[in-house]
Amino acid sequence: MKSTKSETDCRRFANPTRIVWLVLIVVTAGPVVCTVAAELVLDQKPAEPGEWGFHPAAGSTSQVNPPSFTWRPQPNLTWEIQCAHGPNFENLAYHAEGIEFNVHCPPIVLEPGTYAWRYRGKTEAGQYTNWSHVRSFTIPTNTTKMPLPAREELLSRIPKTHPRLFLRPEKLDELRRLAKGTMKSQYDGLVRQCEKILADPPSTKEPPKYPNDMVRGSDPWSEIWWGNRVYTIKALDSAATLAFTRLLGGPDKFGQEAKRILLDCAKWDPKGSTGYRYNDEAGMPFAYYFSRTYTFVNDLLTEDEKNICRDVMKIRGDEMYRHLCPRHLWAPYASHSNRAWHKLGEAGIAFLNEVEGAGDWLWFATNVFFNVYPVWSDDDGGWHEGSSYWYSYLSRFTWWTDVMREAMGIDAYDKPFFSKAGYYAMYLMPPGTQGGGFGDLCANRTARDNVPLMSVFAAQANNPHWQWYVEQLGGPTQAGGYIGFVRGTLPKVQASAPDDLPTSRLFAGTGQAYLNSNLIDAAKNVQVVFKSSPFGTQSHGYEANNSFLLSAYGKRLLIGTGYRDHYGSEHHTNWMWSTRSTNCITVNGRGH
Repeated sequence: MKSTKSETDCRRFANPTRIVWLVLIVVTAGPVVCTVAAELVLDQKPAEPGEWGFHPAAGSTSQVNPPSFTWRPQPNLTWEIQCAHGPNFENLAYHAEGIEFNVHCPPIVLEPGTYAWRYRGKTEAGQYTNWSHVRSFTIPTNTTKMPLPAREELLSRIPKTHPRLFLRPEKLDELRRLAKGTMKSQYDGLVRQCEKILADPPSTKEPPKYPNDMVRGSDPWSEIWWGNRVYTIKALDSAATLAFTRLLGGPDKFGQEAKRILLDCAKWDPKGSTGYRYNDEAGMPFAYYFSRTYTFVNDLLTEDEKNICRDVMKIRGDEMYRHLCPRHLWAPYASHSNRAWHKLGEAGIAFLNEVEGAGDWLWFATNVFFNVYPVWSDDDGGWHEGSSYWYSYLSRFTWWTDVMREAMGIDAYDKPFFSKAGYYAMYLMPPGTQGGGFGDLCANRTARDNVPLMSVFAAQANNPHWQWYVEQLGGPTQAGGYIGFVRGTLPKVQASAPDDLPTSRLFAGTGQAYLNSNLIDAAKNVQVVFKSSPFGTQSHGYEANNSFLLSAYGKRLLIGTGYRDHYGSEHHTNWMWSTRSTNCITVNGRGH
């Protein structure tokens, strides 16, 4: 029997991954009749390892108001969410539909109380899935209020003209006055830096790709992999520094050199040696330093030159976006991706309304921050990966904190984790401490190593305890360059000793307890660091569950062993990730 058109259509629209089709074919003497009853089935499997999971979880208490909602994604659906005061959903407190992502943070604050929530999907043809399981959560009184503005409202906050990153056009006059007045020494430092760049300009020749016969992970491979990152940063950060200093009143030659470097780097193959998917360590800094230079030097570019830059960033931004979105919203534990998303956000701001899709990049990045960031942490301020990667990743994130504050009026320190993040360093590494806890590259860290990041945390969050920590360790470290100048405009923080704080602290979500007898001085402190974490050995953390470290009076006594050479090496995998390397009981030589 030949297939009629109607029968073909029935098969074409069926998608067994998300639709159950009941097909009744009636054979008569005439044409084939196809009758379809369709049911869209919602995938509600529990989260697996590496997945973010359903939020708010059933029976949970939200630390922010409103909470962020997350559910398992399914392709080709938009979403509807309901939040009510009872499980029958007769009294809706919040309702939204047409949601693009499988995450959603409402743009309004909810009244404190207990709520039920559910969601469902909808196809482009208008068919609905079943409603999800109902989950309940509670919003306490006095919870941090942190709604996410609706997309159009959020994008409307971005300046229509340039510059857009780290400062707004309307703040330029104020910054120029500061550069001639109370911040002249910082400005003069920028000028000296620019003169050095002009005297020895960075190379703008496109860096090399890997030879065809090169072994990935080998020392020669690593030299190119990391070397291209350093090379890219030197070129484009130099350009950004020149362009920013010229904005403050520096000579025109600074801007012209910034423009030359920018346009030279625009000639590099967007998917070549510095392409994001080819080498993300070079692709990420290209994206955000290029974007910064573009917005700082924008008024010197012709329309044709702007279009050259826009075409380059369209390719690079889309490549990053396709890699990250929507995957990162449900599986956000990839280490490098946790840097990439906010760098894509910078590009989205710089090229908003100038590059098709830039608004999508920015909206995605903001949704990451509100709904699934940070991931190696808890609301108590704890960090799974250890103090080295805590420092590395959050130092870079503080750039996004500056950018969000200026461009969108969003304060990252309203978020529970960031409001407490500095206490992680204070309790793990009181002043004078040697050793940075469990995690890669932590063994040789000292409390003094935390000062640059804690200086930023204290200033951005206006936290007197964190400022005290910084001053106990020799005083704040000022960020250099244009970022240091912008941060120099933040209000000064009055230090306050942690006399009102307990000497020990539990970071429950990351399963770590820091027990101190003295929080003021490691030379007078006896410290036990204990770990029993749900994160296990993921990323840069260690399989150290039920293990501990012991230090006394400034000396490390019972410690973990070994030091990571290369991530994933034989030593790293078979020793550092093994329970045997820690103070932990094994059974027949095997850990947990």
